[in-house]
Amino acid sequence: MVDSMIRKQQILVGQKLWVEQFRDLDLPEGLRNGVRATVTSYDSAAKSVTITDADGRTWTLDPIHLDTGWTFLVEGRSFAENTQKAKAYIKSLIADLRAQPDHPKFPELRQERIDALLSILARNNRRKAALA
Repeated sequence: MVDSMIRKQQILVGQKLWVEQFRDLDLPEGLRNGVRATVTSYDSAAKSVTITDADGRTWTLDPIHLDTGWTFLVEGRSFAENTQKAKAYIKSLIADLRAQPDHPKFPELRQERIDALLSILARNNRRKAALA
């Protein structure tokens, strides 16, 4: 997603984020892709992040394995992807994309962008879905 109004969040101690398998770089033994975790320490110079998962297990890994989430600039203010304002903005982006015609040479690009935005909505609605 290359958009001047959409940026990755910075890694901060105390932040909740997702573990992400990056290409062929293996995750530590026992750490699953997609797990939600909390940053307990971050050394940007050493490229090392320590996280704690929901079971209290601690892992130290390269920040490349972390998805910090997105920040959306809406009406001059920044909103994290899990806020109602950002979710509404994401839905408007999806509607705009659906209204556009496919690119003549790369018709899959529009749907890939829609899918990426839908995945952001889905991961921020998991808790509600689990309670239902």
